[in-house]
Amino acid sequence: MGSLAIPCAIGRNGIGPKLHEGDGRTPIGRFTIVEWRRRKNIWAIFRPDCRTIKRTDGWCDDPASYCYNRPVTLPFRAGAEYLWRDDGVYDVIGILDFNFSPRVNGRGSSIFIHLAHDDCRATAGCIAIRRATMQKMQILCSAKAKVSIG
Repeated sequence: MGSLAIPCAIGRNGIGPKLHEGDGRTPIGRFTIVEWRRRKNIWAIFRPDCRTIKRTDGWCDDPASYCYNRPVTLPFRAGAEYLWRDDGVYDVIGILDFNFSPRVNGRGSSIFIHLAHDDCRATAGCIAIRRATMQKMQILCSAKAKVSIG
């Protein structure tokens, strides 16, 4: 499959080398989508390999935790981001392999491709795309698709 350029929202501090957790940057580089997740029954058409997001699903963003930049079950004693959100931006997420192996505590976590807010506002460092684009992209992209940033 060839390449596809997709308009998106990025981190509030632009694209660049990721300096640390919470820096508001979208990391520059080429990453693999290692997994897709979705809220149950949000679309009639969805990837069969998507994992369903449960209310207890989280992602550890605490650099002091052994589970840093890994999925966790909530409640969780260290800092973690909730994957079940009421604003709908995590109705579908593609998880990028940023800072996976080797994992460096404090370098940054939770770099997802997720749905954009209606106003396409900047993210905390993720990539956000419009809902209609995500529906098309999910069908076109393999689970191991590469994402180039920068």
